[in-house]
Amino acid sequence: MSYDSDELKLSFGGRYFSGKPTTDIGLDNPILSPQTNPSLNFLSPNEANLQDYFQLNFSGSYTLNFDSSALETG
Repeated sequence: MSYDSDELKLSFGGRYFSGKPTTDIGLDNPILSPQTNPSLNFLSPNEANLQDYFQLNFSGSYTLNFDSSALETG
């Protein structure tokens, strides 16, 4: 959804995201071989999902008109 005039521009939108697969790190032993060759201890790939979330976005700008030029902010 958006609104435009000569001096003011506004925009608003939203988007829903479902839980994407993710790979967690083993919390009991997160780093394997820390002294010789450190690496992360990942659990099974795509074993968990991120939580679902809804993202809202808003933006706006305003134009200031002068005699010989214009300045847009936002």
